[in-house]
Amino acid sequence: MKLLFTWELATTGADISISDGVSSGAMFAWDVTDALGDLLRCLVQLLQGYEYAWCHWEDDPGGHRWVFTRDGSNVHIKILRFPDSFVGYGAPEEWADSYFETACSLLKFATKARNEARRLLHERGVDGYGRRRKFPVSEYEALRQLIRERQAR
Repeated sequence: MKLLFTWELATTGADISISDGVSSGAMFAWDVTDALGDLLRCLVQLLQGYEYAWCHWEDDPGGHRWVFTRDGSNVHIKILRFPDSFVGYGAPEEWADSYFETACSLLKFATKARNEARRLLHERGVDGYGRRRKFPVSEYEALRQLIRERQAR
């Protein structure tokens, strides 16, 4: 399975795309939330053994909830699209449309996310990452360490 994941910074957030070779999704994450840090925290939790994690990214209007369900060494990724801003945190999934869904190796997706984060860090630095926040260094470092440990096994 071919998995693509990209993160491109924009003036007020980031343009994110994901594809599994069959389905694809493209979205915007407004910088009112720590979208990259939230994604990295989810992946750290999953690599630490959590079976479920989620994060929500605001768009304008609307938002996306990323839902991760771990199954052994694989992860099921489901992205929901909420039509209104700031409702996705406590809103039931029924309020959203299914936007993208795939299953893949957890290590593979975590590595793709780490690679995009590393590229952003090298291109922009800690302070040049965004208007409203700094690069999520501690989450990035935790993910790097967990990936290294998994690859060594």
